[in-house]
Amino acid sequence: MIITATKIMRTETAHRLTNYSGRCSHLHGHSYRWEVTAGAPELDERGMIIDFGDLKKAMHKVLDPWDHALILHNKDPMVIDLENQRALDLLNATNGEAARLFVYNFNPTAENLARYSLNLIKNELPLPIFLVKMRVFETESCYVDVLPRGRNDRASQVGDKDAQ
Repeated sequence: MIITATKIMRTETAHRLTNYSGRCSHLHGHSYRWEVTAGAPELDERGMIIDFGDLKKAMHKVLDPWDHALILHNKDPMVIDLENQRALDLLNATNGEAARLFVYNFNPTAENLARYSLNLIKNELPLPIFLVKMRVFETESCYVDVLPRGRNDRASQVGDKDAQ
């Protein structure tokens, strides 16, 4: 038997896609809904598979930096312009806070963001807990699911090596 628990989190995140001819090639944002489903073969001594607070903490560690942030592909022409400090300063918040900008060596599609974040979140969870599914809603009516290859597969597929 596998018992699952799901936690939901939202972020407001901007991105734009490279190598894409549709509207998403423009800078825009989404109200992402992140659903992480964890599983375990049995309940612990408390009668839980995981404390929802612990699942929230793992999700928050990975996803909160992306809230009210901009995610770009390192091949995006905007990244080259942002290497100029003056251009980067234009992205700073109006309160003087530094820009929340993340540049990765993958196109920031919902699929890639889901895969990348799943691999980071699953490494935050103690064994025997494993991730069953990461579901990411990019819009109210569009979502992607990423399923790990195996219950105990904790090795990153996209992982930290892809962060720039």
